[in-house]
Amino acid sequence: MRKRAVKALLYRLRDRAGARPALFYPLHGLRHPGDRRTVRRDTEIVIEGFPRSGNSFAVTAFELAQARPVRMADHLHVPAQLLRAAQYQRPACLLIREPGPAVRSLCVRFPHLTVADALESYRRFYARCLPVSDAFLTVPFEALISDFGAVIERLNRKFGTTFTPFAHTEENLSRVHKTLDERNAALGGNVLSSYLPNPVKEKAKAFIDLAPFVDALKPCEELYVRYLERAG
Repeated sequence: MRKRAVKALLYRLRDRAGARPALFYPLHGLRHPGDRRTVRRDTEIVIEGFPRSGNSFAVTAFELAQARPVRMADHLHVPAQLLRAAQYQRPACLLIREPGPAVRSLCVRFPHLTVADALESYRRFYARCLPVSDAFLTVPFEALISDFGAVIERLNRKFGTTFTPFAHTEENLSRVHKTLDERNAALGGNVLSSYLPNPVKEKAKAFIDLAPFVDALKPCEELYVRYLERAG
């Protein structure tokens, strides 16, 4: 129980620091010196979003489509990444998923988190990024998983980049899924931590009751709608 409480506390502290680039990056650098996932002036593309919003799928599919290695910033799941991308004028995608499914999936993945903490984290993430939303491409979860190639084409039009669109074929999807399964296994994961849908995970998510948190869920849903409007 104590270990779970410590993990929850560390998550809350990191979450709060992640909304402030001037605080987050020095602290992150102490633990992960030289981390290439952070936004730098030579970063070619930033792909970031709240956890369980298709981050790993997007990054894996993007890398698969390119003919060369691309300097990418990703997977830190903090607003600081998008804020710095806007500051440095780097091409960036913000991934967003409906708050209910995203929060349920996160709480299944990390059982030490409370629903209240997860909802507050979602709200803080997207509220903090909203003022600079014109500086990045908003990518809804449904658009990401249905035709990521079209997303990359939109990115190219917005930023004048020439990234190769992902061919959303069954063969390429199988390659992406295989890579994600291998990554989950390498990290010691299981069916609950899987990046992909499965019956066990879906059953577990059904037990995450959001009904007692309607007041906290409402601002998250309002933010989600505002981002959908920006995504067109």
